[in-house]
Amino acid sequence: ALLVSLEKEELKRRVQSYLKQVPGASGGNNHMGSSFTQDRSAMHAVLKELQDSDFFFIDSRTIGSSVAFDEARRMGMRTAQRNVFLDNEKNVQYISNQLKKLIKIAEDKGTAVAICHPYSQTFDALRQNESWLKEQGVDFVLASRLVKRY
Repeated sequence: ALLVSLEKEELKRRVQSYLKQVPGASGGNNHMGSSFTQDRSAMHAVLKELQDSDFFFIDSRTIGSSVAFDEARRMGMRTAQRNVFLDNEKNVQYISNQLKKLIKIAEDKGTAVAICHPYSQTFDALRQNESWLKEQGVDFVLASRLVKRY
């Protein structure tokens, strides 16, 4: 884990180690760590390692006061932030409703970023809504297509 209590050199070492564990990856996001994403100095250290590897970063917005997206923008990184978390609840109906929210945001803004887990309920909701999603003209794309450099 990345902790705000770690020295910057240890954060750097851990991030470099993580990047080596996922060959072919081109970006990253936070999955938890609300305290960490509120700490500009800690986020800068991590984002610098991602930036040096030409990675993009998506802020999962696990807390409203996250500075991660803002710091990535300030650094000139390719970045985005999630609009909808699909499966906070492992419930097909809940996830289906979140998909509807996602589509509404995409219609209003032109794009939307969703994050989710590989839960069976998430896959079930996607399968059950496949026809409806196609009717909406939705294109699911790689996250790397939705990040922007600010």
